This record gives sequence, C-alpha cells and structure tokens, in this order.
Amino acid sequence: MKRKTFSSVIKNLALSLLLKIPKAAFLYVPILTLTSFLGDVYWLLELTTHFRLQYLLIAGFFLLIFVPLKMWRWAGVALLCLAINAAYVVPWYWPTNSVHPDAKGQRLRLALSNVLWDNKHHADVIQFVQSENPDLVFFQEVTPRWAKEFEILHAEFPHSRLDPADDAGGMALFSRLPFERADLAPLADYNGPAIIAQISVGGRLLSLVSVHAPPPGGKKNFDHRTEIFDQTAAYLNTLPEPKILVGDLNTTMWSPYYKRLVEKIGLKNVREGFGVLPSWPTYLPPLFIPIDHCLVSREIEVVNVRTGSRVGSDHLPLIVDLLVPQN
Repeated sequence: MKRKTFSSVIKNLALSLLLKIPKAAFLYVPILTLTSFLGDVYWLLELTTHFRLQYLLIAGFFLLIFVPLKMWRWAGVALLCLAINAAYVVPWYWPTNSVHPDAKGQRLRLALSNVLWDNKHHADVIQFVQSENPDLVFFQEVTPRWAKEFEILHAEFPHSRLDPADDAGGMALFSRLPFERADLAPLADYNGPAIIAQISVGGRLLSLVSVHAPPPGGKKNFDHRTEIFDQTAAYLNTLPEPKILVGDLNTTMWSPYYKRLVEKIGLKNVREGFGVLPSWPTYLPPLFIPIDHCLVSREIEVVNVRTGSRVGSDHLPLIVDLLVPQN
C-alpha cells in the first residue's frame, strides 16, 4: 500500500512538472506581446515590436497544446495572443486591388540587395542580378572589392552611381535607364550617404532614394536611425510625385518609428497584399523579420513582390515589379 502511494505521489509530481513546462515556455509570448505596444516608451522595448509573426506562430502552437490538456485558462491567453498578433500580421496578406491587364503605364522591375560587406559570394550576387533581369538594382554595404566585382554589370546597366566604403556604409545603384540626376546626399551619413536619383519613366520624372539605416543595437545607433528617418522624410517631401524609397531600414512595419516615417512621407509599402516577406537574418530563420523595404507613391501600382534566393549575405534580396502610370 505504501509503495503504491509513493508511486502515485511520484507520478503526480512528474505530471505536475510536465504540465508546468509548456506554461513556463509560453509565458514569454504574452509578456513580449504586451511590451510590443510600448516600443515608443523605451528604446529597448522597440526591439520587441519586430517579431509579431513569431508571436503569432508560437501562440498558435501552444494553443494546440493547451486545448488537449484542458488547460483552458492558458488556452484562452494563447488565443488572445494569437488574435492580437494576427491583427497586425494577417492584413499584410489581404489582397489589394490587382493591376488591370489593360492598365497603361511603364513596367519597372527593381531589386534591392544588402550584399553584406564581407560576403565572399560575389558570383552569387552577380548571377542573381543577371537571372532576375531588373531595370534598377540597389546595393547596400558595398565595399571597394564589391565595386570591382560589379564592373561586369556595366555592360547591362550602363548608368550607375557608386559610393563604396570599407565598412557597411557603401552603396550603389545600377540602372538600364539614363539618369536625369544621380547624387549623394548626407541623409544617412552614419551609414554612408543616401543615393538620390531621378529617371524618366513613361514620360514622367521618377525620384529614387536609397537609404541604409543603422541597426538599433544600442541607444546611440537607435537615435541615429531615428534621425535618419526624420531627415529622409523631410527630404522626400521636397520631391515631386511619383517617388520610391528603398533600403535596409533596420526596422519592421510594426515599429512605431516605421509608422511615423510612413505617416510623414505618405508612401505605401509594396508588401501590402503580398505578405510579410521576411528578409533577415538568413542564418537564423526562426527569427526572420522584414527589414528591407520598398515604399512607393500610392499612384504606382505594385504588380508583384518577392524575396530572392540566398546570395551569401545575411539578407535576402527583394524583387519588386511596378507599373508607373503614364503622364
């Protein structure tokens, strides 16, 4: 009798411990979901705004665990976390107005690639560009070595503006279309200057701005990124429509600082209707978040958006097909 009682106690204790494991593991999800609403209160909390897709998936996973175990209170919390994060993630997948087959305008394909300054897979990047056949290619983290490797592209892209650097601050723009202007502007002088260009598309002058914001890995970097967003918004508002902003902004669509930038410039993210499309970090897929962006004037129609294959960088390239209305 004593053995049976002891065995029962051990069994119940083991079961109790096993039930506590999913609770303890899940506890991070409601905490981080809550702090994701406090991103503009303290700079560190802004980092928790970027992982809503992960919170959504993890909440759904634990919901499937809690329901069979009849842990109803925990299931309710998981369902609430799932619903909250779904409200921010799912709309990016809602179809927007599709481009009419007879819509008039000029098709334009652009590609954005943060090549990673010390990436040695130069041939993979070149092959990516040649296979995608874009009209415009924006490169970031361009070093002098990368600039030399890009010389092969001049035959296909006769118009270019390069500003290589020995660190992550270098940039480049290659175009099949001639530039009306192609300058450097100290909008993002922390990570190198921004590239400002204008091309004629469909009889209209299209303005292009390429920016690389610093990662908010510390308070100083965070403040620099915020300053760059403010400077970029102020400059973009001086440019005529239509216009395009591209770059590794080192933020996601759920950050309050990204939202302020979009409110100031009035551009739309090309991801609308095409999904979240995470682009970084390739070396840690469970933490994939969308930090490489293309924002365009609302009159520009987005035909398609997708990420490209790996090119040795910690970023995936972004490929965007646009329709620019004719004059």
